[in-house]
Amino acid sequence: MTSSVEKYFRLKGYFPNEDFVEWILRRATTLSLRGGVARLNEKEICLTVSGHPILVDAMEVACNLGPIDASVDLIIEENQPLPEEDRQSALIIRYFG
Repeated sequence: MTSSVEKYFRLKGYFPNEDFVEWILRRATTLSLRGGVARLNEKEICLTVSGHPILVDAMEVACNLGPIDASVDLIIEENQPLPEEDRQSALIIRYFG
C-alpha cells in the first residue's frame, strides 16, 4: 500500500469569484483527497492536499488547467499548510475530505 502524502500549494493568477474554489472542492472530492483551500484575494489561493501521491499530483495538474473563468499563472509548492484563519480579514477557508 502506498503511503499518503501532503502538499501545500500557492496558486497565483486571476480568480475573480468563488467559482474556482468550488471547482477545486469538486475536483478534490472526485479524487478522494483531504485538505483545504483558502482564497486570499482575487489573485491568490492557498491549497493543502493530502492523499495518494498520484492523485495529489493529478490535483496539481487539474488546478493548472482550471475552469475557463480562472487564470492560473503560477503554482508554487510551499513548505507550510494553509495560513491560519484571520477573523479580521476576508480570508475564506473551506475544508474537504
